[in-house]
Amino acid sequence: MSTPAEQTNSPSPEQTPQNDQTPSLISDTPVVDSNAAPVEAKTEEPTPAPEPITWEALKLPETLTVNEPIQKSFLEIVNKDMTPLERSQALLDLHGQVAKEFSDSATAEWNKIQDEWVAAAKADPDIGGDKLDPALGRISKLVDEFGTPELRAAFDLTGAGNNPHVIKFLHNVALKLTEGGPAGGSPAKGPADLAKTLFPSMN
Repeated sequence: MSTPAEQTNSPSPEQTPQNDQTPSLISDTPVVDSNAAPVEAKTEEPTPAPEPITWEALKLPETLTVNEPIQKSFLEIVNKDMTPLERSQALLDLHGQVAKEFSDSATAEWNKIQDEWVAAAKADPDIGGDKLDPALGRISKLVDEFGTPELRAAFDLTGAGNNPHVIKFLHNVALKLTEGGPAGGSPAKGPADLAKTLFPSMN
């Protein structure tokens, strides 16, 4: 049994320190060693810029050829610092330029071939010179009688109407059919006879 003095000096439960009390500033401050070497702050090294893309590093289909100006424009776009929107627009513009150049080149080549065919037809010994207009007249009559407007459109669309070999072939057919010449032993009278003349192996 405790004495009154002991009861007086014993701390009450409210006075007993609790483990979950907030530590003081002094006790919570880490000890700093004055002799320790200073800690240097770490700095992140910048990411190196990627190597520029070269045309030699790209793999193209064997049938595809690209001229040097287009190569240069393409490399400038892919290597230049742009936003995704700017790069996309630049590539679309370049595609439009390439498509236009291809179309212009194809048209120029087609016109060149037509000019060469016309010149060859005019110089042909069988249908050229003064014979050309009469030959074309007979062919026109042949197409009117046995052909269709779509046939004429096909000649114009493909340019076959300017080919000297096509002209000579149609002229020879016209001579046999529109002027009453012999065609397989009997006069030609209509489309069926024309087919027999053009394709005798199918008779």
